[in-house]
Amino acid sequence: MNSRRHLCSVLAASLFVAQGLHAQTPSPAPAAPAIQAAPAAADDPQLDADFQAIVAKLKTGDIASIVDKMYTPFITAVGGVDVVKAQAAQAQAQMTAAGLKIESFNVVKPITPVVTSVHEYRIIPVDSIMDINAKRIEIKSYWLAIRDVGTKSWQYLDGQGLSKNPQVKEQFFPDLKDTTFPTVQHQILQ
Repeated sequence: MNSRRHLCSVLAASLFVAQGLHAQTPSPAPAAPAIQAAPAAADDPQLDADFQAIVAKLKTGDIASIVDKMYTPFITAVGGVDVVKAQAAQAQAQMTAAGLKIESFNVVKPITPVVTSVHEYRIIPVDSIMDINAKRIEIKSYWLAIRDVGTKSWQYLDGQGLSKNPQVKEQFFPDLKDTTFPTVQHQILQ
């Protein structure tokens, strides 16, 4: 049961772009030029359509509905769709109570394809700006898109959760053991 709770915690980190910001205190960043919004384009129309829907749901706070696009084996391992949706609702309430708002969320090219004998992956860099109680925080992260070789449907995990919990990569994606993921960065904007 403890490992199930741990995986649920991993899920929460994986599901929510802003999860973990309260646990980390990012140091102020040096002045930098304003962020340029990158076009939200992907390498295939299904991936692009999925990601646009995910971003729209993130921006409106409809996080529970993102569960339907998450990686099924991961959802199953943490207790199933109902458990995950309940966790999503709880996390959304906490984020709302903390005053978190998503100001921007953009896909940043290039998207990195990785193909193994079992899965096709896309490492999708994302750049977001969150407003948390009048503090603006830039997050440079990534999402992992996953599908079985030869299929058309993608499923997703947020890279912040994968970066914080490398055992998820080992357990669910052993075929990515030699793949380096982007570094997740948090920066307070002035």
